[in-house]
Amino acid sequence: PRSSTSRSTARNEPRYALPYNPGTNDGAMLTATSMDGKAVARGRSGWGVENLGDSPGNEAVTVVDDPARSAGASNAVFDAEGHRMQPVTLIDRGTLKTFLTNQYVSNRLDLSNNHRAARSYSSLPGVGTTNFYLEPGDQSLDELRDELHSGPVVTGIQPGSGLDSVAGHFSVGASGYFVENGQRTRAFDEATLSGTVGDLLSGVRERGEDLPEGYSVAAPSLLVEELSLGGSESS
Repeated sequence: PRSSTSRSTARNEPRYALPYNPGTNDGAMLTATSMDGKAVARGRSGWGVENLGDSPGNEAVTVVDDPARSAGASNAVFDAEGHRMQPVTLIDRGTLKTFLTNQYVSNRLDLSNNHRAARSYSSLPGVGTTNFYLEPGDQSLDELRDELHSGPVVTGIQPGSGLDSVAGHFSVGASGYFVENGQRTRAFDEATLSGTVGDLLSGVRERGEDLPEGYSVAAPSLLVEELSLGGSESS
C-alpha cells in the first residue's frame, strides 16, 4: 500500500510509527471487537472459525485477554455465568488460536468455553473482554523512531471514527509529523489513516515497551507497515 498527502510533497513511505497515547488505541479496540465469539457466530466479525490456525499477524504479535493483569482496569475473578476466568491467548506469535466465548457461543462455534460471559442487569449474557492487550516489546519510543528512519509518526487519532467491526476495516482521522533521515520535519493534520485489522497485525514490525496502565484495551507504541495515510499536511 502507498501513503500520500494532498500536496506535491507526496510520500510513499512503507512504515508508520504509532506512539502510544489514549487516542491511538482504536486499532486495539477494533481487534478486540473482531475477537468477540458472539460476533463471529453472527457473521459480524472479519474472521470466522475457518480462520483458526491462520496467521493474521506476524510473529511479533501476541494478543491476550487477562482478567488478572495487575495494571489493568477490568480485573475480575468470575464471568457473568459464574465461571472462574483465566488468561486467554487469542493470537500467539501471529497465529489465531481462539475467540472470546461464553457457554452459548462455545457450543455454537464448537470451541472451548474460555468464560468471557458479560451482561448488564437487564440483558442475557453476551461476550466481553477483561484486560485485552497486545503484548509489548523491549524498544523505547526513540528506538522505534530510529528504526522508522523516514516516514510518518501518527500521534493522534480521532477517537471512535470510521471503525467497521464487520469488515474489520478502519479509516480514521490522524495527525502527527514526518521524520526524514531520523529528524522530525513537517507536521500533518486532518489526514486519514486506513487499513484492516489484518493489515495492522500483519504489518507490526516492532513493539514498544510502553504498554499503558489503567486501560481495559491497550497496545504499546508500534512500528507498522501495510497501512495507508492520505489527506492534508501542514508545516
